[in-house]
Amino acid sequence: MADSVLDMPQQPELRDLDDPLTLRRQVYDRVLDATRKLPPLSNQRHTLQLSDVHYADPGEFDLSEQKKAILERRSLGRKLKGTWSLSDNATGQVLDQRKQTLARVPFVTERGTFIHNGTDWSLISQLRLRPGVFTRRQESGLLESHANIMPGTGLPHRYFLDPEKGTFHVRLGQAKLPLLPLLKALGATSSQLQEAWGPDLVASNVSLDDPQAVRKYYQRLVRNGQATEGEPMRQALIEQFGKMSLDPEISKRTLGAPHERMDLPAMLAVTRKLLAVSRGEAEVDDRDDLANQTIYGPEDTLAERLTKDAGGLRRQLLWKASFRGNLRAMPAGALNRQLEGGLLASGLGNVPEESNPLEILDKQTRVTRMGVGAIGSIDAVPDEARALQPSHLGLIDGTRTAESLKAGIDLNISGAAKKGSDGRLYAPFIDARTGQTSYRSPQDLADKAIAFPEALQSQAKRVPAMFKGSMRYLPKSQIDYVLPSFEKSFSPLANLIPMKSGVKGQRVAMGSRMLTQALPLRNPEAPWVQNALPDDPTRSYSEHYGKVVGALHA
Repeated sequence: MADSVLDMPQQPELRDLDDPLTLRRQVYDRVLDATRKLPPLSNQRHTLQLSDVHYADPGEFDLSEQKKAILERRSLGRKLKGTWSLSDNATGQVLDQRKQTLARVPFVTERGTFIHNGTDWSLISQLRLRPGVFTRRQESGLLESHANIMPGTGLPHRYFLDPEKGTFHVRLGQAKLPLLPLLKALGATSSQLQEAWGPDLVASNVSLDDPQAVRKYYQRLVRNGQATEGEPMRQALIEQFGKMSLDPEISKRTLGAPHERMDLPAMLAVTRKLLAVSRGEAEVDDRDDLANQTIYGPEDTLAERLTKDAGGLRRQLLWKASFRGNLRAMPAGALNRQLEGGLLASGLGNVPEESNPLEILDKQTRVTRMGVGAIGSIDAVPDEARALQPSHLGLIDGTRTAESLKAGIDLNISGAAKKGSDGRLYAPFIDARTGQTSYRSPQDLADKAIAFPEALQSQAKRVPAMFKGSMRYLPKSQIDYVLPSFEKSFSPLANLIPMKSGVKGQRVAMGSRMLTQALPLRNPEAPWVQNALPDDPTRSYSEHYGKVVGALHA
């Protein structure tokens, strides 16, 4: 199922995290495509829409132009033009048209930064939870299923099972409501409930069958609802839950079937999952597994600001134009504020100190769980989200994280990993049966056994492997993939630390941070001890990344 923002082609384009030129192209392409697909906006009187969206210049700026923009405190971007049209809804007549600059799409420098008001800005990547239902056990003992609904299709909510009382509840915002009345309103029969819960649990929930609960669901879910009777409210709830979209891939993994909507079958599956976990027949879900996450890069963040009309900007433009009945007050660069918000208001933009070019490289591989569209507050971060995940193997550096309240939330992507245009991370793995190396995503590896480097050359009958979230010793015949090299599991700066296997992870993290703080020297010397590239032992990581950040020239 396609994400609300990310296009998901059959063959995704893979981008190196330290490839700013490809990122520049993708930013330009994604913003242009998003602007062309903006739907018309209407109120009772008028409709505002865009057409003929195109770029008016190449959007390329050399180093001298970049330096001049920084000194003059200007921003650099590619001029995006289009035609605004205001139409009368009653007659369909176009009242006014105006062809003008819509925005300046931020320019990605060769350093991977954006120049805004004379300052270099970095825009890091973000991990977001995919739409689906995830079950966990709270510290209080209550079992909870979090329904993470696709944005724009409904309200996220939670289902609860009290193991002691055997009762089910739903939490919508701050309201706690019994589940049974909702299930009956959606059409659940006695036989369906008996099959899903058993007679004892049905009897435990009968006392909560309050008809007024249906009205409360209706009031919280149906905006501007006018229904006052039972059947219209019931039909409105069926329609409302039928709109709530889930990712069928996630549903199949967590609920056992590819549910695409939060409808009655999906709700019954949620209750069965809660019961199975309470009886020890099923495990809780790992929401933080990378297979359950979508990665958003700068190209996605900027395009999304337009697609979702961040701040209701286009809606404001419509009302102003509608009040006047024309487009004379339509400002040039009307959409600039939304794109600038990607740097200033998304929680993902930051200004690097730039005492060392390695700091900017480090920002290019940085990924966070925080920000708009993800976890909104440090206070909302559960402890388990900070843990090192088995799914990080080969994709996320296990030694790097922040020394702050964002520990375990701000991470670094491995140097070998690539970002796919489908919103997934990819890293190289060796197929244990064919010996071929190919790029695989966490979704590809979710149910596969992954052995460590050179494990298949071992004389042992069983070898250590990561399988379904834990390390086990498995027969070689059961191994699906092999990690090519442990060096490929570390982020660029961690790979600049020599002899990592002989020191603790904290030392690697400390050394990596020190690299970003080192001041440039007038007559520098190359490090005497360097890490060799696993695919080319004649070259080192120091040489490779020195060229990437411009410290060395071919």
